[in-house]
Amino acid sequence: MNGTRKRFNMAGRLALAAMIVTLSFTTMVFAEGGGRYEVNPWSFGVMADTQWTVDEDPSGENPEYVSAALARTFQQQFINAGVKLVVQVGDLTDRAGDEGFVARAAAAQPLLDAGIGFFPLRGNHETYGYLYGRDPDWNVNVPGWRAAFPQTQGMGTVYGATNFSAPDIDDLAGLSYSFDYANQTGSARFVIVDVEATRFIESQILSDPSVDPIYGANDNAWYYLGWIVYQWKEEFGTTFEPGTWFRISSSGSASTNFYGFENYWPFADYIAKAKYDISGTEYWPGMQQEWIAERLDKSTRGTEHAFVFSHRGLMGANHADGFFGSSPASKAATQTPFYQSLMENGVRYMLSGHDHLHNRALVTDPTGQFQVQQIIHMAGSTKFYAAAALDGFSGAKPRETQISQELFNVGYYVYKIDGPRVTATYYGDRVNDYQDNEEYPDGDDSINGKLYLPPLDFIEKESYGYSTNGRQFLVAQGGSYAAVEDTFGKTRARILAGKNNSTSTDSTPESIDDNDTPDDPSDDVVLSAPRPLNKVVNTGWVPNPDPYTLKSDIFSLWGMSELGAGGMTDPYVLSMSVDFKRMNGLGYGGIGIATFVDGEWVTAVRENFGGTPKFVVGPYKPKYGLGTYGVDPATKTAWAVLNYNADFAVAMDVEPVPGKANGNTVKNGNGPKK
Repeated sequence: MNGTRKRFNMAGRLALAAMIVTLSFTTMVFAEGGGRYEVNPWSFGVMADTQWTVDEDPSGENPEYVSAALARTFQQQFINAGVKLVVQVGDLTDRAGDEGFVARAAAAQPLLDAGIGFFPLRGNHETYGYLYGRDPDWNVNVPGWRAAFPQTQGMGTVYGATNFSAPDIDDLAGLSYSFDYANQTGSARFVIVDVEATRFIESQILSDPSVDPIYGANDNAWYYLGWIVYQWKEEFGTTFEPGTWFRISSSGSASTNFYGFENYWPFADYIAKAKYDISGTEYWPGMQQEWIAERLDKSTRGTEHAFVFSHRGLMGANHADGFFGSSPASKAATQTPFYQSLMENGVRYMLSGHDHLHNRALVTDPTGQFQVQQIIHMAGSTKFYAAAALDGFSGAKPRETQISQELFNVGYYVYKIDGPRVTATYYGDRVNDYQDNEEYPDGDDSINGKLYLPPLDFIEKESYGYSTNGRQFLVAQGGSYAAVEDTFGKTRARILAGKNNSTSTDSTPESIDDNDTPDDPSDDVVLSAPRPLNKVVNTGWVPNPDPYTLKSDIFSLWGMSELGAGGMTDPYVLSMSVDFKRMNGLGYGGIGIATFVDGEWVTAVRENFGGTPKFVVGPYKPKYGLGTYGVDPATKTAWAVLNYNADFAVAMDVEPVPGKANGNTVKNGNGPKK
């Protein structure tokens, strides 16, 4: 595991639990999110790596290096949520093998029994069977994958998924694939891109063009741990003693630096004249770009939304290797066409795993012209990673704008499709401080014992979303939300006031180059440091479904709350234009900005976290506090001071003079409801 981290001991966990209980009886309340007006939604689940990384399994519930107990726990949550399908973004097992794939397929059976499709893709660990003697036929276990998961080829019961497609590359059958899912009002295309090795290549040293013609003459070359090595001879000079093993370094000179590997893998035992290697058998995105672009083409695909899935991300938070190769800078010439095909076809999210943490960020292509939001999904494994230093990513990190991050937890995701709108929710364990491998889940403080499934209390960690009929705004820390403005039909919505008050950062470690002058900080160069988390605010719309009650279209807001804030945002002032025709209740607060709760429209300020409802006829003024709302006849707008995101509309016949009951002012604090 990379990096270091602070750990809570059991006393710390109990103290935190006690604090949560105490707070639940005070003024702070953990809310569940904003009110949404749903038309006819359906949802899909996403889960990431389920590796069981140790040989021991005292409960017997995690066979074949599959973290099946956690996988089944996530899957039960998906069943409870009523999702239509689940995508797992790779590393289903730690050590591959046909038996590993069979074990993961068996663990997914409860989903199938509930009528929920399960659509996996491979990760790098699905290719590692040969390292553990679990690939006896030397075929990267690809036939075993196809047999265990026929749904990746559109075969068997696919539970409503349609329109299956794959690249016209035989090696990728059942590996890269796409399909559609739809109901009457919402549709999406799922494009799953496999960039892992597909087969073994046999190489003979005698015919390898990489052999140096001078040093390798007269059969003086061998393979050794991925290098081509030679033995020094007298005719080569006096640089080394005759018989010394050496290689050609990247600078072209002879080198005996094998990084100490020779101490563990002696040359005499590990040199070979032939090798089997999976490297070079990957089909990187550029090699699949024609198929990817065709599947994403919004003019022909016939779906409102499209999502792209991979195991490795565009820009890792821990791993440097990614979707395009060994670093985010790899194959730069093929990156721009990929990013362009996403952005020009309305693909907002690139969904991946690999890093065993939660990270959302905006990532641009190497030219800075095209951008997509990347979500690295939290895993369900016995392995956890810290964020890595920025200087280990080949200079690519300036292309990334951080939004949110969480480490050392387990979790799953639900993406809800409702016409043009998508609302995603990340659910994680309430207390995240997991230890990995033999110490999983909590070392000596593990409640059920080491390597047993711990008690889990999943809570909503954060919610985010977008709409194809809305806009997106990036608001940096200290920036104003007043840039957020959108129009739909005759309705205009905008934020009049409010500021991103966050000071949160990610967990990037600090790294400083002191230029060999440790006592002189004036010439220090910061190579890596924690980065601020930004707000990416999205808007969306639903046409007015009830012109009598509603005097505007429905306006959706996402992205102003931080991870772990329970849906609470910075205070802001929302303004919406009003259709004044056939309007009642203006003088006593019976009309104003409302949100949809439990099947009815209610005054939006009633769902605030705190504040006191107060109605005003006239324009908003900076002196008005949280909970104040009003209607301004001069500008034909309604406004409200809020601190949560939800669906909003100007509604008539809502509760008059909210916040007053029997003459007593009632203060809020419950937050918005779903």
